[in-house]
Amino acid sequence: MRGEAGLSLFLAIRWSVQLARTLAHLHSRRVIHRDVKLSNIMIAAGASRDLKLVDFGLALRMPPAPPGADAAVCLTAFQASQKVGVYGYMPPEVHRKKPYGFAVDVFAMGVVLRRTLCCAAPPPPHLKLKSSAQSALYSVVPTSWAYELQCQPTINPRWPHPNLVAVARDTADPSPTRRPTAGKVTDLLEEVLRAAEADPAAYGATP
Repeated sequence: MRGEAGLSLFLAIRWSVQLARTLAHLHSRRVIHRDVKLSNIMIAAGASRDLKLVDFGLALRMPPAPPGADAAVCLTAFQASQKVGVYGYMPPEVHRKKPYGFAVDVFAMGVVLRRTLCCAAPPPPHLKLKSSAQSALYSVVPTSWAYELQCQPTINPRWPHPNLVAVARDTADPSPTRRPTAGKVTDLLEEVLRAAEADPAAYGATP
């Protein structure tokens, strides 16, 4: 999945729900994908055009959390030192080689969501310029603080539902413990999908 020509908001939201459900299912079985990105998402041929998450080569099963430990961050020191993933989709804690857990997938899912929504509803020029400037800074000054600045989300005022703004903003939180779970993201996006199904024309779909 790269850039879908003529992508509607309705379809972008539907795919985002499917991705969130997939990650919620994986996380319920204590599996982290660790490489969620657009190029690892395939769209089925045919009328259904369902989303499929592929390439589990970096996937890792989380060990049970020891007593008193954060259940979402319980990798070994060696595993936590592995800087896996792709810049842009990689959350700040991985960039800093800090302990990480399920929230890495949530961060990357948020990047996919924002990029997909931007294909369906391109942001105004000043927001594009801001995003480009943030990326350019990291290419010149490749430090952790510059990377975190690059990861700050661009919120498009053209998105028609407040849950889209909430998910786009909260999945990009630099603190993994403040990011919503994949299950919570699923609930928020399913509410958006219900609104889109009730008024498909407002989301660019044919009733």
